[in-house]
Amino acid sequence: ISVGPKNAEDTIRRNSGDLYLQYNAGASSKVRIGHTSKTIIDDTVISGSATSTGSFGVLTIGTGDKYDRFAAHIQGDRGLRINHTGTSWDAQAIRIDSTITTGRGLGIEASSLTTGNALYVYSNSSDTSTDYMALFHQDHASATGRVPLGIKQDANIDGIRIIGTEGKSGILGMWADDGDDNNDKWR
Repeated sequence: ISVGPKNAEDTIRRNSGDLYLQYNAGASSKVRIGHTSKTIIDDTVISGSATSTGSFGVLTIGTGDKYDRFAAHIQGDRGLRINHTGTSWDAQAIRIDSTITTGRGLGIEASSLTTGNALYVYSNSSDTSTDYMALFHQDHASATGRVPLGIKQDANIDGIRIIGTEGKSGILGMWADDGDDNNDKWR
């Protein structure tokens, strides 16, 4: 197999010259795959999926516009959907490990919101196990200045609102001492 220019076009071909892959082929600088006696794909864009064991500097999905500061950029009417089928604790759909010190490990900016949500977490599971749909766990006893959840509200309205559905109470619960005794629990 030889790789090299032929008539100012980048070509990969068998030494016998009868099979070739050519870039910058045709009037629109696309791809041509062929045989000396027949052109199989000519002047077209090839699309589909691929697997690579190499590394890439930037992955852009959608249009060619990208924010150079990010390793991946998705642009369009629909973003990213992950259909995750894992069931164990370590089978995480998204895991972010960040060494950030003064920035943000995860940032969501939604300055065009009207009646939507910048973050929407939903479950319709009927399982009765005790667990949390969202859990913020600050796990170092010496980090006395690290508050697990902060809410900052610039408007003159509730900073937090607990809503019970029709006929149900809105309940705020606080537990002390790991909530391992009834006297540790407040509602």
